[in-house]
Amino acid sequence: KGLKIELADIDGWDWDWWQKYHDDVIDELLRLFEIAALAAEPGLTMMTATALGIDYARRRAGELLRLDGEANVVDFTRRRVGELVAQAIERGDSLQTLQAALREDVAHSKPRVTTIARTETSTAKGQAAMQAGKVQERNEKHWITQGDALVDDAGICRENAAQGWIPVGETFQSGHSTIPGHINCRCRCRTRTKPVSGIDPLEGVAEDIAEAIAQSRSVN
Repeated sequence: KGLKIELADIDGWDWDWWQKYHDDVIDELLRLFEIAALAAEPGLTMMTATALGIDYARRRAGELLRLDGEANVVDFTRRRVGELVAQAIERGDSLQTLQAALREDVAHSKPRVTTIARTETSTAKGQAAMQAGKVQERNEKHWITQGDALVDDAGICRENAAQGWIPVGETFQSGHSTIPGHINCRCRCRTRTKPVSGIDPLEGVAEDIAEAIAQSRSVN
């Protein structure tokens, strides 16, 4: 039998993801921020990392979950559901057929979920590095790529990295203040206090050690 549903019913569904999921999303974003902040600035206290992270997590969760949020993941999902329901009604599909189509669609696919997770991890790392660096009075930042063949072909990240150390208050040539430069960006952004001599023999060592420790803790 065909579906006993109309397109108008889609708008009546509960799309208030902020009300439903904001606590869980804020908790996860806060955890990502804390790990990234402590990795970027080993001298930072957990209390400070948490204080900075709470503000970030609340703001970012709103951007993701509210329909008017600039990075919201709700609108695309709602539109795709509407399109699939319209197609099912036109063909006279059964409810079971529609359910299968919804499960298999890109809006609910593992690749989309993975992309969102990677991008949000990168976003949290970028914001944590910047905010933790400011607390520690860092005055320069550096965009760092993975240095492999998978670095973006468009050149955004390569060109940002080629700038070297720039003042922390300036934007990179792409217009970004920190990572990510695009979806699935794998870059890092480091901050430092510019050495008086212009030479920092330990540049990056502490950050690499702290990041390795943080990653091992998150796995365990």
